[in-house]
Amino acid sequence: MPTTTDPTLIEAWDRCWAIVKATPTEFDAWEELMRLADRQDGGFGPDAPPANIATVRIIYDAFLSQFPLCFGYWKKYSDLENLATGVEGAIKVRPGCRALTTKKSKKHAFTDATMTIAVVPGALLDF
Repeated sequence: MPTTTDPTLIEAWDRCWAIVKATPTEFDAWEELMRLADRQDGGFGPDAPPANIATVRIIYDAFLSQFPLCFGYWKKYSDLENLATGVEGAIKVRPGCRALTTKKSKKHAFTDATMTIAVVPGALLDF
């Protein structure tokens, strides 16, 4: 449940969750859930309420387990983790990129994107 008091957003949230629980391959409902999570009260960043961060993680983890080849969403998840917890969080998302083994250029693009966030001394970038 997103942290919001807007009844319209809560209704949309409940509707989308019901759809993806019944039909996990309903891509449009997943996209709407991600948009709703972005609109939570308190935002998403280092000072965001822990519930906001947990909500985004739940959505992206569930979505990406259903659609693992959606590189753009792996990148966005990594960017959100970078906002919330720093480069360490962004790097934790990176192993999901292993699902993209059929698209080496995407793996390389993801690695490049992660490296542009920050360079962490001693970080291992193994694929």
